[in-house]
Amino acid sequence: TGAIDSAIILWDAHTGAKLLTLMEGGDEGINHVDFHPDGTRLIAAVGDGTLREFILPLAELVELAHTRVTRTLTDEECRQYLHVDACPQS
Repeated sequence: TGAIDSAIILWDAHTGAKLLTLMEGGDEGINHVDFHPDGTRLIAAVGDGTLREFILPLAELVELAHTRVTRTLTDEECRQYLHVDACPQS
């Protein structure tokens, strides 16, 4: 779902349980969200005229992070961005 408060949340369609919050709060609002046909990405149209792309498979996100992050993430950053309690051991 995408909301006027700019929250983007993934839900389990069968149970209604919240699976993952991709974005929280903001003034722009979300106009539209849609999955890429292969299901690996979610695209959001933001009220400020920008598009946001979210990579959904965690393994792919971690692989991408390894190519772009120049330092080790803190446990707090892993909780916020990877939605895990502690950073994976390398």
